[in-house]
Amino acid sequence: MALSFNKRIELVTLEEAGGPEVGGTVEVLFSKAWADIKTMQGREVQSLGISGHELTSRFNLPLKLE
Repeated sequence: MALSFNKRIELVTLEEAGGPEVGGTVEVLFSKAWADIKTMQGREVQSLGISGHELTSRFNLPLKLE
């Protein structure tokens, strides 16, 4: 199976917002990367022991992030 890093994704962290709202968060960009995104097959989800639809995709990232 060949990997094709053709999707651009952003990795973000959640930080507390400085406003008056309780529990307000803001996304802060951590890094950007090219990724190969695939949908997981049913047997892969079952082998992980995951119930429901908690995890339905997997990401293959190159070793170097920008």
